[in-house]
Amino acid sequence: MHCRHLTPRPSLSNAATVPKKQFSVLAVSKNAVAVLKGDSKVEGVVTLTQEDDGPTTVNVRVTGLTPGLHGFHLHEYSDTTNGCMSTGAHFNPNRMTHGAPESEVRHAGDLGNIVANADGVAEATIVDKQVL
Repeated sequence: MHCRHLTPRPSLSNAATVPKKQFSVLAVSKNAVAVLKGDSKVEGVVTLTQEDDGPTTVNVRVTGLTPGLHGFHLHEYSDTTNGCMSTGAHFNPNRMTHGAPESEVRHAGDLGNIVANADGVAEATIVDKQVL
């Protein structure tokens, strides 16, 4: 666990009267949630969590799929006003070529496949160091 010590600076007008206080930041957590819902029967929730500068954990639960493998990607935008057309390309801040999830050279949003069971439900947890 990393601790960062921050000491607030008093303004010049009251520098002589304000005692210094020290704060410790124990962890910084970043979270995002995507709700998948559209005109089809496919629905789901994807959560992304990152602690400090560690890898991002992507939790996926999608229902209404056909059984089997389905490619899973993060896109540039969360805009679905025109379906998938308005979500942009795969998330690719480093301008890499398309690649497998284990490849160093790949779109950061290329996260491989998820597998839907016989009931059409796919659940997966992906831990990735390129999704930041």
